[in-house]
Amino acid sequence: MIAATARTMQPRLVFPVGLKPFLKTRTVPSKALATVRAAIEGDDEFRTRLSAGAVAELVDEVGRLWLGRPDGWLDQVWALLDASGGEAEAETTVRTEAKRREAAEAAAVRARLEVVALQGQVSELQRQLADSISDRDQHVAHVERLQAQVREVQASARKAAARGAGDE
Repeated sequence: MIAATARTMQPRLVFPVGLKPFLKTRTVPSKALATVRAAIEGDDEFRTRLSAGAVAELVDEVGRLWLGRPDGWLDQVWALLDASGGEAEAETTVRTEAKRREAAEAAAVRARLEVVALQGQVSELQRQLADSISDRDQHVAHVERLQAQVREVQASARKAAARGAGDE
């Protein structure tokens, strides 16, 4: 869902090629989870970017550990699974969490991506403003030079007129 939403943003966020078949679907079939996992694990930069957006409201602790990969993450995952009462209960928990995440994910992902896009727009507008200020300053300096030249020419014209009047 995050990759699918990011795909529609400008500029587009890069995602692993292996995820392309799943970007237009709301859910990933269970039989495709291994493919999705392999695609994410095969791209450390993408996995790291996903980890940055993996907040507790969207991703359970096991998912955040898997994405973030802090030191000792695998031992922490096993400890969490042991504490949850075994593999069967963990699967139920994962399914429940997946449904909960799906409900919150769409709004949260759009909001995060919108913030990133807006930050990009702000940076571009700030750059344009700085360029405009620089251009304005150059134009002001040019106008001041022209005004000085006009004053010099006017003074020369007055002197020439005065000399011409004195010759008569």
